[in-house]
Amino acid sequence: MNPARGFWPSSDTSVSIENFIDVFKVLGYVVCNNAEFEDGYLKVALYTKRGVPSHMARQKCDGSWTSKLGESNDIVHHFVHGLEGDVYGVATVFMKKKYRCLD
Repeated sequence: MNPARGFWPSSDTSVSIENFIDVFKVLGYVVCNNAEFEDGYLKVALYTKRGVPSHMARQKCDGSWTSKLGESNDIVHHFVHGLEGDVYGVATVFMKKKYRCLD
């Protein structure tokens, strides 16, 4: 795999939550049940609008979340569900991987 050329884990390149889950699995994530902070894990939340992936947030080592809002700067939000609505959709899938925070 050459990251500079891009990568998709299957021949199905459609924009679907299943394909986004597969991408994160390649990166070492597994689906989990919630957005609660778990020491030793890095979590992501995948948002959907009408079943289609629309946004993603990453949990920081202090339990807060960070997102990139379009071309704007990254933001920090304290609740993963705080962004839910017409613009970003609903946090639908949560995934985690083992991670050692250094901060």
